[in-house]
Formats: sequence, structure tokens, C-alpha cells
Amino acid sequence: MLYLTYIIKKQKGGLRTMHEFIEEIIVENHGLEKLEKIKENKLLQFINDKTNAYNKGAKSRANYGSLFAIYVIIDDYIINEYDNKENDYNEYEGASFSPLFNKMRSLPFGSKLQNHALNNRTNSEFKKKYNNHGDIIIRDQVRQKYWVNEELLYINEVNISKTIIDIIEKYIEFRKGNLAEFIDDCYELKKEKDINKIIEFISFHISPNADARRFEIISFAILKNYYKSFSIWYGEYEDNIKKEPLNLYKTGRTNANDGGIDFILLPKGEVFQVTETIDFGKYFLDIDKLNKFPISFVVKVDEDAKQIFEKIKNSAEKKYEDTIVVKKYLDCINKIITISDLKQNISFIYKKNNINDVLEDIIKESEVEYNYDSKL
Repeated sequence: MLYLTYIIKKQKGGLRTMHEFIEEIIVENHGLEKLEKIKENKLLQFINDKTNAYNKGAKSRANYGSLFAIYVIIDDYIINEYDNKENDYNEYEGASFSPLFNKMRSLPFGSKLQNHALNNRTNSEFKKKYNNHGDIIIRDQVRQKYWVNEELLYINEVNISKTIIDIIEKYIEFRKGNLAEFIDDCYELKKEKDINKIIEFISFHISPNADARRFEIISFAILKNYYKSFSIWYGEYEDNIKKEPLNLYKTGRTNANDGGIDFILLPKGEVFQVTETIDFGKYFLDIDKLNKFPISFVVKVDEDAKQIFEKIKNSAEKKYEDTIVVKKYLDCINKIITISDLKQNISFIYKKNNINDVLEDIIKESEVEYNYDSKL
């Protein structure tokens, strides 16, 4: 209701205008009461200007260079935990050029970026509009070290570094909404000799903020190529045991009414369901759909699988007094696979030299999902 009131005021022209998706992220991260104050931040206003193409066609100016330069320098700031006030950023030795630049190029649409945005263009463009607020990126040219201007990350003691990361990632997702661009990127990556760039691309698209349909496709490709390295022995008779490789199959499209089955692993018969939520009601509903057949859940969260299970268990026990019924449902959760598990699977596949197979399956399943013809 508060946010609706805010939208009405904005439509009447009484409030500073920013893209709605940026405002929503600010509200989600910091609360509605801080929205207007945070919107006064000059770095956020600069990013707002640079994300004008979020709802436009593929040929519109996307400003990836400046945005990605800001993204990687703030990402480095967060990785090193300087968004925590207990750590003094002034003592940081600085980020090196190569890791920052490689990270920029590993992001979607970033493979052809040059170093200008990181070295001078972003600061130059910022100064044209906000000349009295210093540089965004502080650079030691002699040592080739880089820092973000930390003063631009604070509004009344509120650190907005993670909010900026969320905004740029959401912008990327809007741009990636054009499937043709996504699949074209995959085809371009097939030519890439640096396997690490393929891994980083895949990892980016299984983040908690990733598109849900794309997450399902990519998680399938990862799990398919993980499981194919394993086999089981089985047969009808003791003297007729055969070795069979494990094969994962996708049972339908991502938005299909699949009755609770997204993937199935044969010959084990293990059933998988992909979800974004940790609401126990969703899990119990899927279990009911299959008449309490055990299900493995692939969850679009970055937490440890054991922690997710405990959250589901605790929520269910608070809701229902009948612990026997709760236990029957919990026993049907065969396995929980999170983003961290998928990343471990990627490492396993890399060691097996099969990363390109994951990319091939992503392309194949994406083309099927969206009726996309790469020859068009």
C-alpha cells in the first residue's frame, strides 16, 4: 500500500523519477521510507541514466562498458567485505587490472569490451554530469590498482553497494530477456578457447537473481552432464546384471503443467522439481502431486542444502502439530540441490573436460523451449 501511494505521487510529478525496477530494488533492500533519500545518490542517478535501454530493443545503446566497470569494482569491494564498516577500505591494496577486466568480459554481452571504460571513460562520463563528486573509479596508473570511490556508496550511513550490484544484474537480466541474444552469446562462446569464460557465463545465469526459466534450462544441462559420468548395475536376474549409464531427461517445457516432474533420471527413476522458493507448502504440494513419491528439489538459492532443509522442516513443524504427518512429507524430500551444489557439479564436469557439452545442451534446450531456429 505504501509503495502504491508512492507510485501515485510520482505520477503526479511530486517525486524524483527513476526506473521502476531500480526503485523496487531500493525499496526491497532498504525500505520505502529511505527511497527518496537514496535516490539522491549521484552514482545511482548516473546508473539510472545508463540503464535507459532496460525495456528497449537489442539495438538500443546498452552502455555495458560503464555499467560493467562499475559492477566489477563494486563486486571486488563486496567480495573483500569492505561493505562491512568493521573493515577499513583505506587500507585495501587495490584490485588489479587483469581480474577486473576479465570479469567485465566474462559477463553477458561483455566479451568484446575494451579497457577504456575501466580506465577513464566511466569517470569522464560521470564528471560531465556530476563534476563536484569526484571519480567513480580511483586508479593508481603506476601500480595498475583500482578502487571504488567509497563516498559514493553511502547515503546517511546506508551502504548501497549491494543495491547497485542488484540493479546492474537486474538490468542484465532485462537485456538477456531477448532470447536471440542469449543463444547468440552461447554460439559465440562455442568459439571461445578459454573454458573459464564459459564457466563464468554459466555460473552467472544460475545466480539467485537469474531468470527462472533460464535457471531451469541451465541447471538441467549441468545435472545431465554431471550424472552421465556415473553408472549403476541392475538386471532382472542375478546372473544377468548390466551396467547402465545414468541419463537425465527433461520432461517438458519450463511453464508446462508437468504434475510435479521437471527432470527424471533413468534408470534410477529419480524425479526432480525446480523451484525458487523455500516455502514448505510448495514442496508438500509437489509431493502430493506424485502421491508422496520421493522428489529431489533443485532450488534457486545460494544457501547450503542442509540449511534449506532445516528451514523447511522448522516452518512445517510450526504450522502443523501432527509431527508424524510432517515427517512423512519430509521423508519424501529425497535431495535438495542448491546453486552452490550446481557450481560444485560444474567443477566436476570441468575436470571431466565436458564443459562444452553443457553449453551444447543449454543451446539445444533453449531452442526447444522457445521454438527458436538458429538459422533464421
